[in-house]
Amino acid sequence: MVDATKRRVLAIGLIAGSLILWLAGSFWLDAWTQYRQAQQIQSLIVDSDRKADRAQLFSGPGSVTNAELVKLRAQLYERPHPALTRLIRFVTLKQQVFELDSSSAQLSHAISTAWPSISPTLIPDYKHAINATRLQNAHSELLHHIAFHHQQFDEQVDANHQRRLSSAMDNVSRALLDGNQPTAAILVDLASTRAALADIDSDATQFILDSAKAAQAHGLRRLLIDTVLIAICLWIGVMSQRLLAHIHHEAHYDRLTGLPNRFSLEKVMDTLLTSSSQRSQRSALILIDITNYDQTVDTVGKAIGDRHLVSLGTQMVQQAGAQAQVASFGANRFAILLEGLRDANSADSITRSIVETCEISHEIDGVTLHARLSAGISQSPDHGVTSAELIQKSELALALAASTGKDRILSFSNQLSEQQKARIQLELDLQIALAEQQFTLHYQPKVCTRTGLVKSVEALVRWEHPDRGLISPFLFVSVAEECGLIGDIGAWVLNEAIRQTASWRETDTSELRVAVNVSAYQFMQDDFVEDVFAAVQRHGLPATSLELEITESVAMADISSVIAALQQLRSGGIRIAIDDFGTDYSSLKYLDDLPVNVLKIDKSFVTRLDEVDYQRSLVNTIVQMAQSLGLETVAEGVETESQLLAIHRLGCDYIQGYYFAKPVPAHKLMQTIESIEKLGLSWQNRVA
Repeated sequence: MVDATKRRVLAIGLIAGSLILWLAGSFWLDAWTQYRQAQQIQSLIVDSDRKADRAQLFSGPGSVTNAELVKLRAQLYERPHPALTRLIRFVTLKQQVFELDSSSAQLSHAISTAWPSISPTLIPDYKHAINATRLQNAHSELLHHIAFHHQQFDEQVDANHQRRLSSAMDNVSRALLDGNQPTAAILVDLASTRAALADIDSDATQFILDSAKAAQAHGLRRLLIDTVLIAICLWIGVMSQRLLAHIHHEAHYDRLTGLPNRFSLEKVMDTLLTSSSQRSQRSALILIDITNYDQTVDTVGKAIGDRHLVSLGTQMVQQAGAQAQVASFGANRFAILLEGLRDANSADSITRSIVETCEISHEIDGVTLHARLSAGISQSPDHGVTSAELIQKSELALALAASTGKDRILSFSNQLSEQQKARIQLELDLQIALAEQQFTLHYQPKVCTRTGLVKSVEALVRWEHPDRGLISPFLFVSVAEECGLIGDIGAWVLNEAIRQTASWRETDTSELRVAVNVSAYQFMQDDFVEDVFAAVQRHGLPATSLELEITESVAMADISSVIAALQQLRSGGIRIAIDDFGTDYSSLKYLDDLPVNVLKIDKSFVTRLDEVDYQRSLVNTIVQMAQSLGLETVAEGVETESQLLAIHRLGCDYIQGYYFAKPVPAHKLMQTIESIEKLGLSWQNRVA
């Protein structure tokens, strides 16, 4: 599952990105408005200027009209951009210049054309009829507008033009109101007025154009910057979407196999189980564990091991069918959800088919791999109607299937539940037993086939439970290994066996040798060799009186480090035996390199001597091989006379089993040894 912190960071990033995108969009629209308004103002001014006659302001055919100036002013007033609002007063200036010039042009035209034809007696009245007041008012408005915005206009409109205009207009006004001024003088003053107006208009036009160009350039720069910013925000948004998709995939799918993970399967299960319950359909959850995955990785490496895991997942998908949901349920575990089953046995048959198919050997990069699977099954509605209930029941069945080593496919049942409760209770009792020292040692003699004497015994741990009595190691050693107590128990066994043997040597002047089983966990501890020599020295037991028994699987765990540890022990005088020899043939090629003294033949081979010709048995092969390597042999589990006879004839060095004696407590061992040695070699005659 994805860490919640990643989700919060992503959510904050998305919110911030959305806010930045919104702001960038607002800025972009603002810049676009500025750019477009500035461009439109330039176009209108340029078009109006193009229409105007450069010789006279606003005269002649196609000259700019007041309507065009009104349009320009309205354009600035309608949602004006802040960067362009100051141009309104200059457009107003142009408009007032236009009005004053229009009045001046009309007056000039009237004086030039109509004045001479009017009767002299009517001239004063005609002069008065000409609206000199209107002309003066237009001039006053223009001067007032210039005076009101004098700070800006003084920077943009030449003061000489303003003074020329005022002087010419004063002359025109006096001439019109006086009525005695010659016509030519009035026309000259009017021409000066219009020339000054043209200069003022030119200044205003130039300022409007320059300001509009600057605003347009600024708007364009903003557009480019905001466009880049928006592009970045959009890119961040796309990347965020991809990241969301990636996070969703990580949250719901296994990175290695690509299959749905546990979280995804649980969601599907809850939905499916609710639907199946309503339709009274049967569903099943199968958990499959690759029990030898770690060994595979240790042997061929992580890369090939992972590819093997992917291959197994693909096979499970193919075998389970389209109606099944296959998910990765952990490092080396798969889950299969089945729906619409006909009966309770369907899930079991489907599971066995999948397991048998997946256990067929796979070849990856030239390496042949064999998967060993265990499976636990639970069914709905028999074992639960929620994902949590089925997972719990399937995990319980899987744990028992893997631990028993018998039937590796188990369906949940009430009996399994009771077994699990008993196992949990056993684990708790083991912890108490270790703290209260409830363990004891029993010893089983090893009889020499040549002398009939007992010079060696094997120390076997027993648990004296206060309520259940004596408990065999077959019932609790595996549990101790699973819960991590085997190391402490093994250390106690080693120390107690050495102490007891040293005690016998002091009281009975016995040269008895003791053999102690060493677990894989105990042997692989870094300080194991030092602990062994420390225990021998602490109790004063000669190192030659201690024999350590390790299994073939321990010897093959890490062959180089194992050989080094065994050489240290053997060089110190401690004897080494390989227990249950023959059950794992992988040790044969290293047998000549392993510094061992004894091969213990597994009980399963001894038992078969009752069924096969002893001369063709595997026991015969092991004995001959040991003799060729100069090793001693011990036959375990000898219980019948026929087995004893075969072992004796094959030349095995020592015999250990119920035929002579069961494991006995320490206080009964000497008596048991005496009874065995009194027989001497008489048993050879009895079985001859």
